[in-house]
Parts: sequence; structure tokens; C-alpha cells
Amino acid sequence: MQDALAQKMYKTSFAQAGQDGQAVINQRVKDELRRNTYDTATGNITISTERAAVVRTLAAHYTSLFGEQYAMTPGTLRNPQDLQALPAFFFWSAWAAATDRPEDTQLSYTSNWPHEPLVNNVPTTGNGIWSIASVILLIAGVAVMIAFHSTHQDEGDPTPPRTDPLFDLKPTPSMRATVPIRNIRITARTTCCGQSPDGFRKWITWIFAPCTSHA
Repeated sequence: MQDALAQKMYKTSFAQAGQDGQAVINQRVKDELRRNTYDTATGNITISTERAAVVRTLAAHYTSLFGEQYAMTPGTLRNPQDLQALPAFFFWSAWAAATDRPEDTQLSYTSNWPHEPLVNNVPTTGNGIWSIASVILLIAGVAVMIAFHSTHQDEGDPTPPRTDPLFDLKPTPSMRATVPIRNIRITARTTCCGQSPDGFRKWITWIFAPCTSHA
């Protein structure tokens, strides 16, 4: 848009317009981008001829970029409606980031974010206050957690028993009732597999593993 205004006003490029010319152009760009021309009745916005030309140029660039040209896989967006919607999304995102809110000058819909001095998108006083307050609250929260943990010592490890509780285990009636079933299982395993369990590991395996025939 700077070059478009430079061509209209000085018949040259923005880089060749000189400091005074560039200052005038930058002010025109800032005024154009920050001015809110949204019509709530129709849902339309009004932009200048120069800005409209720039929008069309950028729309054609992004349509080509995501449709068929360099940097992207050819046909990234194959639906023509998607190719038209993408530049529109870019435009409305930029519009909301730079345009003043209704009845509120120098404050965009995104609270002057992202930072861009060209359109006077600079942090507001409120942004600075809340940023400082959030950092202070974060530090205070960390300090409270440290103080709490320093005054509340963790409990020590539990003292292990002197003897294994399983050694003193007394079988209950339900445990005794399973003895015949276990004996049947061992006998069945021995009969099925043709060998007797030899050792604790094989004994456990033969009891709980499914029976398979051996060659």
C-alpha cells in the first residue's frame, strides 16, 4: 500500500519518495488501516481504491501460492471456494488486528496485537499493567508454594516389618477348601504333559499355563 500511495501522490516508488514523502505516506497508511468503516447494518466495510487494489493483488498471490505455484505442493487447496476463503481470512485477521474499535481510538479489536509500529499497534497502558500484575502474581504463587512445602516436611518412609508377614499367615477355611482343587490341577498337568514338575518355576508355570502336548 505504501508503493500504491507513492505512485498516486509522487509518481514514484515508496523507497524513492524521500523522508518527508515517506512520512506523509506512512501517516496515510496508518489512518487508512486504523479507520473503522464497518457498517453494522449491511455487514460491509468501505476501503480506499488503493487499498482495494492491494487486497486484490494479495488475494491473487495467495490463491496462486496455495493453488499451483512455488513453496507449496501443487494443488494444496483444490476447492476453488477454499482458495477464495483463505485470502479473505487473511484480510479479516489483519483488519481486526489494525482497525480501531468503535468509539475507541488507538485500540484495535485484538488490543493492538501483534506489535506493528507501522499501524501504531503498540502495547497499551492496560496491557503493561496486566502484564506486570500477572508476573507479580506468578512469583507470589511460587513463593507461597515454596513456603508451604518448607514448613510441611514429607513423612518418612514406613518401617518395614522384621519378619515376612506371609510366613506367619494362617490359612483361612476358604484357603483350605482350594487345596483339593490345586492337587487336581497338578495331577492333571502331570498326566497331560507326561512329566512331573521339578522346581518352583516349572511348578508355577505348569499350574497356571494352558496344557499343551509335547512331541
